[in-house]
Amino acid sequence: MESEISEEDSAQIEEASSETDLQNYWLARDREKRQVRPPDRFGYADLIAFAFTAAEAFIDEEPRSYVEAIKSKEARKWKLFHSWFEAMLLLSSPHFHGKKAIATLGAAGSLK
Repeated sequence: MESEISEEDSAQIEEASSETDLQNYWLARDREKRQVRPPDRFGYADLIAFAFTAAEAFIDEEPRSYVEAIKSKEARKWKLFHSWFEAMLLLSSPHFHGKKAIATLGAAGSLK
């Protein structure tokens, strides 16, 4: 009989302690949410970085593609560069030597 009473007592004690634990327990969703904001020290730096990036886009107006280069005001320069680059590729190939190389290099400097 004593063992039955002690089991009942232990069950009541556990039940009482779990109730007090639950009363003091806070869930994360029950807490007041803190206000999240970016640090003050980065606000001005980001603005400056954006301004430099935007200004660089206007200052360095190099074409992004071959088509843009050919349509730009400096198309002559880009055509000359393109022909020079092609001549350098031809000269660097292992199958290209002799008088042909000099003739092609001379033709690369002229614009049509």
